Amino acid sequence: MINFLKNRMIGYAVIAIRAGFMAVAIAVITIAILWQVFPFPKEFLDIRSPAKIVLSEKGEPMRVFLGKDDSLCIPIRLDEMSPWVIKATIAVEDRRFYSHRGIDGIALARAILQNSTSMRRLSGASTISMQLMRMSFGRKRTISSKVVESFRALQLESLYSKDVILEMYLNSAPYGSNIYGVEAASLTYFGKRCKNLTLGEAALLAGIPQSPANYRPDEHPLRAYRRREIVINRMTETKCIDKNMAEKALTQKYARFRYAMPIRSPHFCDFANARIKNNRIESFIDLNLQTIMELSIRSKINEFYNRGISDGAGIIIDVRRSAIVAMAGSPDYFRLKDGQVNGAIAKRSPGSALK
Repeated sequence: MINFLKNRMIGYAVIAIRAGFMAVAIAVITIAILWQVFPFPKEFLDIRSPAKIVLSEKGEPMRVFLGKDDSLCIPIRLDEMSPWVIKATIAVEDRRFYSHRGIDGIALARAILQNSTSMRRLSGASTISMQLMRMSFGRKRTISSKVVESFRALQLESLYSKDVILEMYLNSAPYGSNIYGVEAASLTYFGKRCKNLTLGEAALLAGIPQSPANYRPDEHPLRAYRRREIVINRMTETKCIDKNMAEKALTQKYARFRYAMPIRSPHFCDFANARIKNNRIESFIDLNLQTIMELSIRSKINEFYNRGISDGAGIIIDVRRSAIVAMAGSPDYFRLKDGQVNGAIAKRSPGSALK
């Protein structure tokens, strides 16, 4: 009887193994067919309409013009981002990002177990690649969408390197309102470029994309701080930082408002925006010279105002580089009457020029 039961168990085991191999084979064949029938649509990766940014000679933002859909998205390279932003995002969103191929089997198994035992959705197990696919295709969070995202994530990772995928994600992720990407979020919430973020600031940003409406630091600072604590704990668990660094980061406080986008050398920015189509304009403007020239023009206008002189303009050109290094088209760009008229490039008659 015992031998009979042993043989029966062995038989069941063999059948189960064969069925498992058959299921895997069918899955592989199905994916291979779908791979050919539904090629990866690269055009969907252009998720956001990028804003146009004008930079000074030292790389300081001077003006940002919103994208076509009024979104504030300023794409930058991965090496221009703070290492803390990268580490914090991976720690909280996809800790095994560099070891899987689009689908995290461990996270998926854990999510299935947690969701089935609790009878509600506790974990989605979405990798960064899957999240990028969801943003690209604009799909709702359903089981069928998850299947499609998983398939597309496998395709994505066969075409692009991990760093390229991470760069696309960090330039597209939502950070509240019309803010997309870490550069725009950094300028909005901290008034600085992403490369200059501290650990605490980076952790705060990394926590926002999970639910931008709930974790915006300007509208829900307490929720944002709690979410930041989760991010920092994950970074500690994954050995990105030690406990001392975590404690210091948790003590940092931030302004509870949105910083206005900078407006420096506005006449030049308008001049460049009208003539250059690139979304990133790197100029030769020296902001120190720009400030000196603006103050000088205003000072002279005040000095001669009683003589009927109420307008002035100036431009400084570096002849060796054939570059504009400072430009002011009026004493005050924000003056209601003709303030935005650029007198530095306005056409004049020969007689006026001689005067």
